[in-house]
Amino acid sequence: AQAVAPAAAPAPAAEPTPALAGRPLSPWCRLPLQLGGACVLAAAHAAGYVPLGLALFHVARSHSLATTLAFLPFLVALNCALVVGVALGAKRVILGPVAPGGHALWSAYFLRWWLVERLLGPARMVLEYLSGSPLAPAVWRLFGARVGAGTLIDTCHVSAASELVEIGDGAAVGRGVRPC
Repeated sequence: AQAVAPAAAPAPAAEPTPALAGRPLSPWCRLPLQLGGACVLAAAHAAGYVPLGLALFHVARSHSLATTLAFLPFLVALNCALVVGVALGAKRVILGPVAPGGHALWSAYFLRWWLVERLLGPARMVLEYLSGSPLAPAVWRLFGARVGAGTLIDTCHVSAASELVEIGDGAAVGRGVRPC
């Protein structure tokens, strides 16, 4: 007599793929939006340096070299705060809070996300200086990440989707890590 193998259990049903939110914009609608976004990006990157240059020019014009050099750290810190503040404001105004889910490539949401990701570039340069310092978790919290106590963050790669990041108590995030 042959042994009969037990019947295999039926395979679990695969979960359906969720539909993507939004629909792609036409290329003729996308092109002017992307060109406009590129102009905004150029202005935003320049704005990261122009206020510092103007402040230095004003101080140097009316004060001695020693006074100008004494003001330099204060002006740099003020400019860094301005750059991070502009990036944070752009993220909140242009994109708003980010929720988990999928969005169609080239949809209006995708283009807003793309623009905010590019506007975060100057802020990432500032965050590079704060990486590994006690200020880094505070800045990540400003961008919406949930960061636990006693956390070391040694990366500058804050994202437009920072609300989706949760870092536990006492965790260490290494240099170059892109949490989202």
